[in-house]
Amino acid sequence: VSLGRLDRADQLLISFAHRFDSLTGSAADAVAALLNQSVELDYQRGRYDIALKNCRDVLVMLGDTITESSAGSSEEPINDGLKSSPQLTRARNNLAALYVARGENDLAR
Repeated sequence: VSLGRLDRADQLLISFAHRFDSLTGSAADAVAALLNQSVELDYQRGRYDIALKNCRDVLVMLGDTITESSAGSSEEPINDGLKSSPQLTRARNNLAALYVARGENDLAR
């Protein structure tokens, strides 16, 4: 990392995190934290498409059902008891910020 290879480090971390997408409980929360951090870095770098993909992966991993088709729906997402998960809340906030940054304000609700 100190040699200026941040993009390669990001790629390795994301690759590592995606290998564990079937985890549950605290292990899934730890991988979600890693992916959320990557989403936030990509957001800051203006790489919204990559950030959006990883953000959606976090939501799926944590059992959330928020998608473009359900945005604005009055239905509560089903997430197997993780509604209060800090990483799920973080991912939902990241998703809203990404939609706003992309000019898709109607999806940010």
